[in-house]
Amino acid sequence: MFAAMGLRAAEASHWEKFFPNGLIDAQGGKVAARSLEGKIVCLYFSASWCGPCKSVTPRLAALREQSKGALEVVLVSQDRSEAEQMKYMREANMKWPAVNWANYLDKGGNEVRTLVSKYQAWGIPAVVILSRTGEVIDGEARMKVQHLPEEYVRILEAHDYDEDAKRYRAEREKSGETVTKAQEDQYVQQTRSQLEATIREFRKLHEQSLKANPPAAQPSWDDLLANFYRSQRKQTADH
Repeated sequence: MFAAMGLRAAEASHWEKFFPNGLIDAQGGKVAARSLEGKIVCLYFSASWCGPCKSVTPRLAALREQSKGALEVVLVSQDRSEAEQMKYMREANMKWPAVNWANYLDKGGNEVRTLVSKYQAWGIPAVVILSRTGEVIDGEARMKVQHLPEEYVRILEAHDYDEDAKRYRAEREKSGETVTKAQEDQYVQQTRSQLEATIREFRKLHEQSLKANPPAAQPSWDDLLANFYRSQRKQTADH
């Protein structure tokens, strides 16, 4: 019995180890990291000065609400000051906690910079999904939150590969390189292969979201996304 109690205590302390400096809410109050126990955790790398974040934040809020407590968001801010982070959280009506502010540009190291570096979230917005025990489930979830899968497929299918080729040639020649047609074609083919793989992934997400599965006691990330997409489509249809 005592061994089982010790095991539960170790599990409960996982998120406290993950966020050693604790978490805060939009009013600056302390939030216990252990409140994340049993939840899928979404690390949201964002900042008040980030234009694209303005379209991601409300979608993330809707996904969090739709999850009914199965998912929690944690803001990892790249704002320039603590005051800016707190203002951002209040004005965006963030009901989720945040990592204590620190300057992610500080090469001396801090918790924010460590997280940005660990998950390669130098470009924002970035959305990283962690399992209930802290492993990465989805390291690039932004577009899955920002768009319905069928919408994103249409965006990708309309991609201009000729523009890619022109940009690639211009960048290489600006650096003094001579670009052959074969090199240009190879670059475009690599880009096409990557986008086609993404299209297949989002088509699969679309198909999964069309199936009404019974609610799970501990929904997976795919379950949460499928429910979210169905909810978003219904809201669109109702309007």
